[in-house]
Amino acid sequence: MYITWIWTRLIVLPYSIWLIVFDYSAAIRVLPDTTYEVSYARSMMFVMSAMDFLYIYWFILLTQMLVNYVLKGSDEDLQQKVPGEARKKTN
Repeated sequence: MYITWIWTRLIVLPYSIWLIVFDYSAAIRVLPDTTYEVSYARSMMFVMSAMDFLYIYWFILLTQMLVNYVLKGSDEDLQQKVPGEARKKTN
């Protein structure tokens, strides 16, 4: 699963977004387009890029959880960690 995540979401998706952006840039010079098509295409490129950044963030969290599990033998949800929570419990 980890290798599949790396391949599909960190290699294939950014490459696909890159191809779409440059194909769109080349097509916009050749073909006349309407305002609707331009705004739709740009908004979809933004959404796909945002989704890619989320995949990168989730990959970092997944990697941290995997490292914690291998080193400490326990897994925990890193999203639920609140900074300074450990200090409050010890006081």
